[in-house]
Amino acid sequence: MKYFFCCFLLLPFCLGAQCYGSFEVFGAHGLSNEPNSILRELNLEDNYDPINVSRFGFGASFKLGRQTYARTSFQFSQYGFRWQTDGLRWGTQHDGDGGFDPGTDPDLTGSIHAQHRDYYGEGMLSVGYQLRTRSAWKPFTEIGLGVGKYVTTGGRVDYDVVPDGAAEGLKIETIEWYRSVSFLGRAGFGTNYVFNEHIALYGMAVFQQHLRTVNRTGTARIHPWQATLELGVRVFVDPR
Repeated sequence: MKYFFCCFLLLPFCLGAQCYGSFEVFGAHGLSNEPNSILRELNLEDNYDPINVSRFGFGASFKLGRQTYARTSFQFSQYGFRWQTDGLRWGTQHDGDGGFDPGTDPDLTGSIHAQHRDYYGEGMLSVGYQLRTRSAWKPFTEIGLGVGKYVTTGGRVDYDVVPDGAAEGLKIETIEWYRSVSFLGRAGFGTNYVFNEHIALYGMAVFQQHLRTVNRTGTARIHPWQATLELGVRVFVDPR
């Protein structure tokens, strides 16, 4: 697998040296969530919200026809979700009659806020169509597939008040039951703003999602998705 990613990393440079196209660097920011089949069945999804994520990378595009092109890129991506709950009950708040009285131990507030982020290195291959216009604005659309390599997971749990023995703060770990390699689908639309024959800026709305569950044990179907606004710079090359 390491050799596959090395080849994907070098592919933009190989393509850019052979035909008319462009090199690009980009960054993106948006939302992500990780739908979970078990949470859906238990009607617990309302406690899980999308989280802000980022993505950045580099790539190359090259012409296939007058208005069509292929694009390959390598990027680092985040996926995740936010979880929160209110109305927690602690043992010290037991009223002795089978119920709970928050006033028994008022120093323990009843909420937890948690964040979960998964980090991936991804190689993408897309095809695109760009409209021909007489202005500097060149709208386009893309669709593609990719391969993602799972790197690690970061989690954070914050209590309003931390009870004895409770954990909090940032924790980085590798989740053993995650697939090490995932396949992704991707679609986007946006526009270039061409300054001259050498350089352009572009913006693109992108949606991408894991095509198979990242849980390799089969206990739950989890398909992380990401919706971002990608901004980048393109430098055009013509080796001919």
